[in-house]
This record gives sequence, structure tokens and C-alpha cells, in this order.
Amino acid sequence: MAYSSFEDKYLSALAAVQFPDMPVEPAMPEQTMPGRQEGDVMLAEVGSRNLPEQAYSGRYPDSMKAIEPTVRERLAGVLQSSFEGLGMDRYKARQNAQTLIGGGSSNLPLNIGLADFVPFLGTGLQTEESAIMGGESIESAKRGDYGTAALQAGGAVLGLVPGVAGTVKAGKALAPEAGQMISKSMEKLGTPLQMNIVEPSPSSIQGPVLNRQEKAVISAGAGRKKLVRDEAIKLAETLKSNYPEGDGWSPIEIGKVDQKFDKAGKFVKVEVDPKAIAYDFHTPPEGVPEEAWQATMSSRILDEVQIVVDRAASGDKAALDILAEASWYRTMRDRLRAEFGGLGDVFADVLGTTSAQTDVRQNFKNAVTVLTKFSRGDYDKTLAAYEARVAKGQPVDPETLSALDKAGDFDLIKNDAGKLFNTNSPATMGALLDMFRAIKAGDSPKTPNFTGNLIGLTNEATIDVWAARMLRRLADLPRIPPPAEKGVGGAHQKGSTLFEPKVSGEFGFGQDAFREAADEINKSGIIKNVAPAIGDLGPDDLQAVAWFIEKEKWTNNGWTTKAGEGGSLDYEMSLAGAADQTKVGELRKGINASFKPPARRKGELAMGEQAFEYRVNPLREQDLANKEAMRKELVDSKAPVDRYTLGVSGERPDKPMSNYGQAELAAEFDDVVRNDPSVVTYNLANTYGSFMAQTERALNAEFITKQNFNSAPLERRLIEQGKQYDQDAVFMSKVLKDGSAPNARPGVEIYFKEKVTPKQMERVTEKLREYGVDGFTYVTDMRFGDKVNVQARSGAPDTAGLNGVRFQYIPEFDDGVTSINRAKKMAEKQRLFDRVVEDMIGEGNVSDARTVFYDTKVYFRSDYDAYLGRTTQGASATPGSRSSSGADAPQPDNSGEVGKDFSRAVSDRLRKKAASSKPAAVNRGGTAPQSGAK
Repeated sequence: MAYSSFEDKYLSALAAVQFPDMPVEPAMPEQTMPGRQEGDVMLAEVGSRNLPEQAYSGRYPDSMKAIEPTVRERLAGVLQSSFEGLGMDRYKARQNAQTLIGGGSSNLPLNIGLADFVPFLGTGLQTEESAIMGGESIESAKRGDYGTAALQAGGAVLGLVPGVAGTVKAGKALAPEAGQMISKSMEKLGTPLQMNIVEPSPSSIQGPVLNRQEKAVISAGAGRKKLVRDEAIKLAETLKSNYPEGDGWSPIEIGKVDQKFDKAGKFVKVEVDPKAIAYDFHTPPEGVPEEAWQATMSSRILDEVQIVVDRAASGDKAALDILAEASWYRTMRDRLRAEFGGLGDVFADVLGTTSAQTDVRQNFKNAVTVLTKFSRGDYDKTLAAYEARVAKGQPVDPETLSALDKAGDFDLIKNDAGKLFNTNSPATMGALLDMFRAIKAGDSPKTPNFTGNLIGLTNEATIDVWAARMLRRLADLPRIPPPAEKGVGGAHQKGSTLFEPKVSGEFGFGQDAFREAADEINKSGIIKNVAPAIGDLGPDDLQAVAWFIEKEKWTNNGWTTKAGEGGSLDYEMSLAGAADQTKVGELRKGINASFKPPARRKGELAMGEQAFEYRVNPLREQDLANKEAMRKELVDSKAPVDRYTLGVSGERPDKPMSNYGQAELAAEFDDVVRNDPSVVTYNLANTYGSFMAQTERALNAEFITKQNFNSAPLERRLIEQGKQYDQDAVFMSKVLKDGSAPNARPGVEIYFKEKVTPKQMERVTEKLREYGVDGFTYVTDMRFGDKVNVQARSGAPDTAGLNGVRFQYIPEFDDGVTSINRAKKMAEKQRLFDRVVEDMIGEGNVSDARTVFYDTKVYFRSDYDAYLGRTTQGASATPGSRSSSGADAPQPDNSGEVGKDFSRAVSDRLRKKAASSKPAAVNRGGTAPQSGAK
């Protein structure tokens, strides 16, 4: 940005005080009244005659008052950006800029800046009774160079308020005619400009004006109580004044006033809400066809990305970081699958259904709580009631279920404290019943689409609030104040699915615009030229980039609070495995707490601000030191969850398993982990597997744990069941971050977009066998209908819903492996598995395929007695492992009484009926269940 000579001198003078080693330009000449120096423009005389005396004398009526210093904020922003451009970190840049200009980060007391001590100009910053200087300043404003415009306004202040000692108390008021002329010019330019440019009068110095309709709304909502009405008026005026039109905000109109009462009927407070404003970026300007408008918006998105690319090419770290966020969804998909495996689908859906009206931190906490309680059967009864209502055609909408819950006629799912998950409990119950992804015409598209992005079901862009804000800005529409933002409009149309959405309104328009822009970006290669590792962008990748572009813009301009900027799901996952979650919560609370200075003492009131600051500054510094210590402790506490899987079956060639028998086997493992707080969630479900060329019924057993989980009790129970069911071998695997661990073995996990039946697995298993893969487990989903106790009912399917397949190389099963060639064999298998992944990822129904590594312990039939004999019940077989709560307690040997506690999971009626039930027929002989499925 080019600076005028006036700006250069001013900035040089300010910088010289803050940075003495920088060259100083000659001092500015002493200021006199506007219009009395060479070059001053007499705007007050334009289009007006017979001006009031103060227009020439510079004397103002005493009724003038100062208002919010937006000029100061803009100039500080300009300086901060300049300092950052010189390589200074953002915190220091903001501190230096506000020390010069003034603001909350200033090193000077009372948030003042060095500019406040500069005669004449300081007064211009302390008030908004200054106008832009002539055509030059108008052009600056038009270009968006508000810092330049502000300085030029300071050079020709048209209206000044009496300020601190040393400031020039002189200026000109504009006559109404001249003021209206300038005002109209600014409106035409669309320039955010806040200043009183008409002669002061009662109407020009009062707060925001409430119109007749707004006053009627307040009267209706507040009732006849004057105190309540006055408070409502105050809140309404404050709300409107926080988002002035002159700063580029859409005008707010008060739409609702509510009185809040406690349970005893006592008045608590009054709430004032504005009318919601639609984003409306999809509506083309008059005379512009819809297709042309969409192409224009796509082009403007491309332009936004090009700006960031240019910054990145010049070495701008912030821009490089923004481009790196193109992989945000990919990273989240990797994390969800790596850490939650087959439970990733239900976890993603629950993250979606618990997201409304919550921040990211609470959203994640709620989702984890739901899975923790669901896996332990805490919701089984109420989910069965929900399922029954669906079967009978009874309504299960949130309003109906919430009313029934309040009346005590239906139980919605709740957290450990017995509280609802806000208004999200009904939708979350639908997700646990696998109804969340069933798209119907008229459904809202946002949450299912975001969930689909997270888990890899769709790469269409999610048009969230940040995408909508960007699109509105690109449509040249004023910003909507956050309290007045309406949800992004649009709905699924007839025939729409999660995988092939057909969405109307703002959401659908936005998806089309992002899709076209992503295609153009990929064709042009503008991102790949700067960050080749990113590769081609999907629309969801581009939306992730746009999220950070717009967030940066709003944050830098102070348009949103920290609480409104969103959070990091990735960060929440990085803490999910910490052993002491209570401690993590306390650390986060302490880090985010504001410093609270002590009360002023009587002597300090007399001695002034410096005496108080002298006592408070050491306390403030100690508070910062304490927060830094807590931050380091929190960083040290970071730990993702771990995932364990079991290789276990109860079948023998001559002893097939019924669903009831499967449920009894599962109950043995449930008994070990149910009351272990270090186990976050787990899945024990019916499935199929292949073991030594034999296809058999098995359990899909996955356990998501914290870092302090002690696996020894679960390992012992696994070996007990291997012996009880006369199995040739069993194994336990822990999923590793990479292959660097000493016992790491390569494996593959493949996940599907849509669940498949055992018969539809034929093509997958055939392809795996072509590669020589033998020994795999079908991965299952974890919905209510997938639970083993639910499937113990008569007529239930043989397996839970199948959403993937996993396998690994186990050298213990390979007779050709020796200590000499073991490493070579491992490397060969890893290369083979990499080819399998590359081949499978191209399949239309595959959402994710990855090479993974496992730390696996294998126990053969000949090992069972030796292991059980040398380990005490409940003790770890691996010295030095950390114990989870209760892990050292003696574990009963139920090898001869399998399922004795199963009554808690399956009713007596089902137990009796299952005693005579026949096991499902299973194809054997080394092939998967036969089918003609494609």
C-alpha cells in the first residue's frame, strides 16, 4: 500500500518513538486549524453557503461527544499487517501496532497509544468527528485502504471533540448540504465510514434508533413492567450499535423479545433477538442469468485461492498453512479410521447429530459419552422403545419425543449426569439405529454432508457458516451480524442421496460453485505448483481451504469473537486418550480463564492508576507464568486413543455357533471391559472370518481405550475362551502408528461407503485370495441392530452390518519364516499390501483403504495351559505395563461356566428359545459364502 507524504511523516514519527534505531523523518509542522494550512480542502464549503460560525472558527457546541474509535482500530490493523510482513510474529506485531496507535494490547496504560500524545492527530483518533480529506481520501476508502483514509482524515479533521491536553481544539462542522453530499458519496462507494458529518443536533448524537415495529415488539415481549422494558430497549440498542451499517454490516432489526423465568416463576432476565437474515448469495443480480452467476461465483472463489497462492509463493507462512488445510478432511478420515476402526461410522454420525448448538469441544465430549454408554448397553431399553415407535408408524420427531420425555412417557438418551444432549438426543438415537443416513426429500443437507466428508462417504462441499460468509462477501453483499445469521438454506430434493446429493437453495448453489472452482483449480494446477503434496482437490478440500481463508479475514478484522471462531476436532482427538480426563479439563479451564485483578485499595484510589498497576503487574505476570506451566502440562498430557482387536471364534468344523452361542462368547469379553473406565468404547458383534482357509463365524471385537488401559485381563480372557472353545489359535492386536515398533506387522483395513452383506463380500474376498491373502475378518458397524444381544432374538441376521474387512500378516502362521528371513518377509508383505490398497481404493464402494501396522500376540492351543498357569488372574504377562482402574483385581476363571452372567444381556425367554435353535448354515471349505452379487 502506498503512503502519502503525510502518512510517511506520521508513521515515521510514531515508529521513531517505539523503535529508536529506525531513521526519523523531519518533524511535522505545528498543526493549525483545518483550512489554514497549505493543501487543506474546505469540504464544508462544497455545495453550501451561509455556514454556521463554527464551520470557520473551529469552536464546537458543548453537546458533542466521542464515540467508538473505529479509525484507530483500522490503522492499528494496517500497522499490524505491515509488521507481520516484516517477519514479526502476530502477537508482537499486534502489541507494537497498538502501542503506537492504541488498543487492548498496548504497552501503555488505559489502552492508549503514542498517537494519543501527538497534537491534533490524537484527537482525531479519539473521536470519529473527522471526515475524509477530499478526493484523495475518497479514493483511498474506495480501494479499501482505511488506514490511509484515516490518516488523511486526521490531516484535515472536520469535527473535533475537546481531548487531552496538547491536542488542537479546532475543526469544522459540515453543513447539512455538504454532509449529505459526502454521505451519499460514501454510500455509493460502499465504504464503511463512521463519522458525524452533519452539524451536531439531538438527533445526530443519540444512540441507535428503534423503529416503530421494533418498539412494538419490545412492548409486546417485555409487557407492562417498565424495568423489563427499559432493559430490553437497552439490549436492543446495544445489539444494533455493535454492528453499525457504516462498518459493512447488514442492518439489524429486532424481531423477538422474551422474558426468562426460573422454576419458581421468578423473573430472571430478558432476551432480545434480531430477525434472521438469509445469506442470499445464490440470488443473481438483476438481469444476470443463474448459470452465469454461478460461473461468476466459482471464478471469484478461484480468485480468493489465487491470492493465498501468491502469498504462499512469496513465503507467507500463514498462507502456506492455509493451503495445507486442503488435507483437513483427509487427515480426519485417516484419524477416525486409524483410531476408531469399524466404529468410525457410528462415531462420525454421532459427531454430526450432537453438533447442533454446541462448540467443538462439547460436541466431541458428547459424542464420546454417547458411544461409551451405548457400547455398555445403557441405552438398549430406550432404543428398543424408539425402534418400536418406528415400526408402529408413530412419530419420532424431536418435538414429539422431547414432550414425551418431559411428561415421563418416554426416555430420551442422557449423559452420566442424567441431562439431555441439548436438543440433540432424538437425532442421536436415530443415528444409533442407523437412520441418520437415510435421506428424504426436504431433509436439511448440512449435518449428513459434513459427516459424509468426515468418514469418506462424499466429497461434496459442506456449505457451513464460513463458506456462506465467504460466498456472501464474494457476492458483494454486506456482512450479516453473527446474532442475525440464518442457517444456510436448502434441502434435499426427490431422489437425493448422501452419495449423490441433489440439493436446492443456498446449499446446493454453494456446492455447485465449489465443485466448479475445484475443477478449475485442478486444471490450472495453481495449488499443486506451490504445494505439490496436496494433489488434486475435491470440493470438500476446497471448502476446508475456504474455511481458513474466511476465518483469517474475520479474525484479523475483529469481526468475530474467539468463541465464535470454531474449534479443532483434530485437537480434541489428540486429548481423547489421556488417562486423567478430569485433569485435562481443569488445565484447559485454567488456561482459558481471564486474569482477575484484585480490588483497589483506598490509598491506590488517591494515588492514581500507576500505584494500582505497580501492585497488579507482578500478579498479572505470575498469572501468565501459571498459564504457561499449565499449557506445557496439557501438551505433555496429549494422547490419542488406542485400538485393540481380537482374533477369536467359537466355531469348530463339527460345532457351529448359533446367534445365542455367539452372544455368550461376546458376553465373556464384555464382562472384562464393561466397568473399566480406561475403555472408551468397544464393539462385540457377529461376523465372518477366514482362518487357515476355513470360513467361519467369528466375533468382530474392537476396543477403543485410553493410554492407561491394561490389556492383561482381556488377554487372559481371550486365552480362556480359546481353550474353552477348543480353538487352534487366538490372537490380540494393538493398532500402531507406524511400522517402527519391534513387533510391528503389516496389515490392511478396507472400509466401504455402503454396508454389504456376507454374500456381497464374495468379490472382495476373491480378490484378496488372488493376492494370496488368507486370514481376514469382516469388520462390522455398531448400531443397535448390530449388537449381539439384539441379534440373539429369533429371526435375526447372522452378522452385524458389514462395513469393511481387515487382515494382517502373521508370521507365526507362515511355516516358511525363520529368524533369518523374517525381516525380508515382512518387507515383502508390506509391498504386497501396498499394491492391494492401490487396487482396492479404486473400487466404487470403497471409502478408505490403508496399510496399517499391528503389534500382535499369538497363542496356539499348546500355549493355553502354560500361559494360564504362569500368570495370576488379572495380572499382566508383560512386566512394566500400566494398570487401569481395577485391573489388578482378581478375575474369576469362568472357563467352565461360560456365560453365567449373560442374563443381563439376554432375557430368560430368549435363553430358553435359543437352547433349541439351529445354527445358521455356513459355506465351508475355504471359500466365502457363495453369491451372484456383483
